Amino acid sequence: MLANVSRMFATDNQKMHTQLFHYHKDKLDAKMIDFHGYEMPVTYGGEQGGVLKEHLWTRENCGIFDVSHMGQLHVRGKDAAKYLEFLTVVDTQALAPGQATLSLLMNEMGGIKDDCIITKVSDEHFYVVLNAGCKEKDLKHMRNHLNRRKFPDCALQYQSETIRSLIAV
Repeated sequence: MLANVSRMFATDNQKMHTQLFHYHKDKLDAKMIDFHGYEMPVTYGGEQGGVLKEHLWTRENCGIFDVSHMGQLHVRGKDAAKYLEFLTVVDTQALAPGQATLSLLMNEMGGIKDDCIITKVSDEHFYVVLNAGCKEKDLKHMRNHLNRRKFPDCALQYQSETIRSLIAV
């Protein structure tokens, strides 16, 4: 559960790896760099590799990106939509199942804390993607605002990057 989330983040000295780390490094000869505590690919080797070639390929065809280092969170329960509407600027109840939207995570003063992506799985289940560099503080913010009196039937479940990969096209 979310209370144990701090154990899922690396310490200052250790680098974390997504499930696709060895594929990037060993199969695609990726040059790996530190990105918010993760070793992530910045460019690939071989005749298809290199910044310019990869850029042109993506512009002319399609590129996929390992974004598994981002925060992945499930919000479930009868009060899940109401809770997300309290914390963000999106009308979650108006989303169709399977529909996603960019939203803003708000602070106590009504200012912007961060952005996020919310996907409606069903009326009682939402999937939220948080920015990699802010996921720890964003998860803490979300947990701190899960008021059981206001949202008695709402649960947060962090989805560890060691369990589920996330790919962007």
